[in-house]
Amino acid sequence: PYNRAYADSIPFQLDFWNVPIYAELLQALQEEIHACLAGQQDPKTALDRLAKRHAETIEADGYPESYPPEFRFPADKKSPLDVVRAGEPASEVGKPKK
Repeated sequence: PYNRAYADSIPFQLDFWNVPIYAELLQALQEEIHACLAGQQDPKTALDRLAKRHAETIEADGYPESYPPEFRFPADKKSPLDVVRAGEPASEVGKPKK
């Protein structure tokens, strides 16, 4: 039963790391979470620093204007939850309705 539910959910999954700056975002995530788990900073500080680093990386890269349309988050969606609530498979998000 679990595999069937998982298989049914795959079309609705969005990979928000599907961008050219993936490695930089992942490195920041790993460094900040590791520092938290190693006791070098508290969870709030780790997540605040991560958010700041991600924002700086994304802004420096020029997202979303510098990306082709297929890499942009749909303008009519404010968050990943909006996509899920709309019931649109990830492969169809942002495409014109037929």
